[in-house]
Amino acid sequence: MVRGDATGAATCALRRRQPALKEHAFPPPTAAQLTTYETLYYAALLRLPKSWTREQKLERVEMVLRGLGLVKARDTIIGNHMMRGVSGGERKRVSIGHELLINPAVILLDEVRWE
Repeated sequence: MVRGDATGAATCALRRRQPALKEHAFPPPTAAQLTTYETLYYAALLRLPKSWTREQKLERVEMVLRGLGLVKARDTIIGNHMMRGVSGGERKRVSIGHELLINPAVILLDEVRWE
């Protein structure tokens, strides 16, 4: 709503609202401190069915680590722009691993390359 006065000056009655919390870029600060294994482990605990035992979830994490060639980076932190961690390719594979944990019927990947 815009209101004016006799001099022709207009003021806007609606002001832009500021968000209550600042948005953080991915990954959040705490996620940057997790290792590759911990990242997939916590994702498995949250995303896999509650009916699965902890051992089944851990086996799925191990399978994804082996399948994506992340065994060597298992104990390396993810890192961020302030803290050195895994390489860019390893970071991408961890991201893919998040999705592979739930064994999707289809997964679409664009320009994924690793040796």
